[in-house]
Amino acid sequence: MYTFDKVRDGIYAVRYPGEEDNELHRLFNEWNDTFLLRQIFRRKKSLQSYFGVNDINEAVIDTLEDAAYLEDVIMYGDMEEVEQMFHPLAQEDDVLVSCSRRKARNWDRIDHPSWLRLYAIKLHSGEYIITGGAIKMARKMQYESVASKELEKLNNLRQYFVDNGILKI
Repeated sequence: MYTFDKVRDGIYAVRYPGEEDNELHRLFNEWNDTFLLRQIFRRKKSLQSYFGVNDINEAVIDTLEDAAYLEDVIMYGDMEEVEQMFHPLAQEDDVLVSCSRRKARNWDRIDHPSWLRLYAIKLHSGEYIITGGAIKMARKMQYESVASKELEKLNNLRQYFVDNGILKI
């Protein structure tokens, strides 16, 4: 059903059935596509109200910078850096994790936190399985359609791991 690509020691990315690439590569390709980013930000009313960004070009540049930073940490940072980037989605659950909006940003920019999110399952062995990600512009994942779909994928994959004895919850 699912296949998992090893990104590097300690980090894997899910490749969903029928997809030509894993989720990590898919996301970084999207987050580096300026045409796609412009389309996304034209539809996001929360860009100004939630983040205080009025200029679509600024949003695109900030996204490109944050994506480069995230990719550098995930691909080349030490595992301690990766560990610091992720935090549990819920206090009572340390298996489902997300990169923090403060940790995912280019620190040369002080205007606003990052809207980029990577979602992962943290195995008891300390390894991370990247399940997806989003440009998140709502306070809760459930309030935004793309982030809501990512939460569903995250939960489905966790259940797959439980059903196959990989996770014990």
